[in-house]
Amino acid sequence: MSMLLQHIAGQLKKLRTEKGWSLDQTAKETGISKAMLGQIEREESNPTIQTLWKIALGFHCSLSTFLPAEPQPESVLKHEADALSVKILQAFDAALGYEILHITLKAYSSHDSCAHEQGVIEDILPLNGSITIQTEEQHYMANTGESIRFHADQAHRYLNHSNQDVIFYNIIHYAK
Repeated sequence: MSMLLQHIAGQLKKLRTEKGWSLDQTAKETGISKAMLGQIEREESNPTIQTLWKIALGFHCSLSTFLPAEPQPESVLKHEADALSVKILQAFDAALGYEILHITLKAYSSHDSCAHEQGVIEDILPLNGSITIQTEEQHYMANTGESIRFHADQAHRYLNHSNQDVIFYNIIHYAK
């Protein structure tokens, strides 16, 4: 995991430098504590997926910004505290405005996701089992071979009610 942590740390430093932000400013923009940001930059902390999403949202960038351009075996974002693990299948493409994630959600678990930027839409395509997406307004469910499309610019939750891990593709369409 050290190469991945190095890449995450390097990307965070690069983004901060490009914006001219201090750790204080970055903490304000992302909602992540200054201490945690410092630990990530020093490669002392393995950030959760939720933490990386918040950092990406604060910098107005995609989650795949934090993964190497060339996929590596260790390029799966997972944390022992997370029910969810993420592998980038196709990194963010600015011309097309999307990225494709391969996600595994543990059996009998859920994962809360913060609201993305205005206009972001997600497509969920389960590869096995079924998944439920819960937003403030609605509940969606899809089985293998089906899909869900929802507005992800609101808080949402991924739910797995089964006794097996569910694997699904998540195509995130970013607003232009």
